[in-house]
Amino acid sequence: MNQSNTTFKQVAIELTGGTIGGLLQALVGHPLDLIKLRMQTGSQGSLMQVINSVVRTEGLKSLFKGLSSPLFGAGLLNACLFTVNAQMRRLVRPHQLDSGVVCINCV
Repeated sequence: MNQSNTTFKQVAIELTGGTIGGLLQALVGHPLDLIKLRMQTGSQGSLMQVINSVVRTEGLKSLFKGLSSPLFGAGLLNACLFTVNAQMRRLVRPHQLDSGVVCINCV
């Protein structure tokens, strides 16, 4: 296997991992952000009381209302972040000393 195939596979894995991470981040975080927003704007009670109130009055789907934009954005952003981070690590690794210090002008 040549270098370009290995690099392509690594980038594909990083893009996939970042996308999945971003999607899960949005799926978990969006309902919690909605509940936090409701609590900040005057809903009284504990976390569970506010969740129960929202689900009872608006339905379970309301926790995920407006999720498409954050889902797309977080998936794309994390895919880019994972890939760039891994590429920079591969770029810097050959110039790293045993102590972990990066040597910029190494010969």
